[in-house]
Amino acid sequence: MQSVQRTQPARRTELAGLASQSLAARARALTEAALGGPGETAPELRRAIAADAAIRSGRDSSAAVDEPPSLALPVPLAAYLDKIRRHAYRITDADVAALRAIGYSEDAIFELTLAAAVGAGQGRLERGLAVIDAAASSPGEPSPCD
Repeated sequence: MQSVQRTQPARRTELAGLASQSLAARARALTEAALGGPGETAPELRRAIAADAAIRSGRDSSAAVDEPPSLALPVPLAAYLDKIRRHAYRITDADVAALRAIGYSEDAIFELTLAAAVGAGQGRLERGLAVIDAAASSPGEPSPCD
């Protein structure tokens, strides 16, 4: 009980530090933790999956600093990641079971799911911000949102 009580102030300080960071800084920290942190899957694979999902979700691939490597993934994993990117709400227990059947652990599935979701979210965010920037830089022109 004492160890829990001793760590609570430290945790509050940590949370307060996170709250004071900008949204962009917190997003970068989340992305780095999800894609580059320790895990069962290689950080290079997670980064490649995220980059691929971002491009397929709207990121301007011509502006990409690093070209994502061509991903040679098993068909069930590629289909699962595409479903995460396009229709995450349709994922079922059967989808996860199919990956477990070909040897992926729960932790690996979680890490790869998170990588695809982070990448897809980044791609959509970047595309949305590009539309806003284009509309703001062209006053008087019809907005793509009109």
